[in-house]
Amino acid sequence: MNVLLFWPVMPNSFWSYQETLDLAGLRATNPPLGLITVAAMLPPDWNLRLVDRNVCAETEADWAWCDLVIISAMVIQKADFQALIQKGVALGKKVAVGGPYPTSYPDVAQAAGAHYLILDEGEYTIPMFLEAIARNQPSGIFRSAEKPDVTQTPIPRFDLLNLDAYLAIT
Repeated sequence: MNVLLFWPVMPNSFWSYQETLDLAGLRATNPPLGLITVAAMLPPDWNLRLVDRNVCAETEADWAWCDLVIISAMVIQKADFQALIQKGVALGKKVAVGGPYPTSYPDVAQAAGAHYLILDEGEYTIPMFLEAIARNQPSGIFRSAEKPDVTQTPIPRFDLLNLDAYLAIT
């Protein structure tokens, strides 16, 4: 399975420190730690590419390569989040979403066309999602009220990042 992981554009705001980043020759304040942690929970035989759209844009070749798109987002990223879902669906890709925004507002992701909603704590809901994929389930909403023991969460996939693009790795 070829998976394209997306971290949507963070709009310029007081909190984005864009002027500081420009002076330092950097692209973003922090990497998408949640998304690279999700990557660590995916099967080791899956091929992964991560696109942090605050660092660089994806190519049409990236879209052509992937079988599945996984997007994580916060509320401030909602415009790009919805656009990525819609593009993935328009290109005939299966689209899975997770993170704080779709967990809080799952209807937005569904309305945009997302096939899989991996909500709440990924330590519990990613295995549910993977089981659905293994059963060729075409869509699903995966939720759990349980809270994970974060000492058991795998080490994030830092190898998927361009570490030189970030102000801090926190």
